[in-house]
Amino acid sequence: AAADAADSGEENAPTVPQPFAEVAADVLERFMTVPLHHTSPSPGPGGEDHPALAAAAALTRRYEEEGMVQYLMDAVQLLRGAAENSPAPADAALWARYAREVLRLWRVQGGREL
Repeated sequence: AAADAADSGEENAPTVPQPFAEVAADVLERFMTVPLHHTSPSPGPGGEDHPALAAAAALTRRYEEEGMVQYLMDAVQLLRGAAENSPAPADAALWARYAREVLRLWRVQGGREL
């Protein structure tokens, strides 16, 4: 097996750089004003909440209470659909919450592809 590794050049292969998603997550955390563990919805334009924010907050609370990752996945799916289909101008609170929950899900899943 060692001979196979030497023949393929694996022993001299460069080290793998930090995965792009980890770097992106670190950069986003640095510039986000709200911590990733924040779960209460932020008000949308005009002080009104998007209905998806409250529903996603309930799902993330259930995830935190019960530990079922499916609740977090459902929250991300709900927020993605709401953010992608929201009328212009874009709801910044909705997109920010979606970004936070996607990062959280990515971490929970160990950085695996979503």
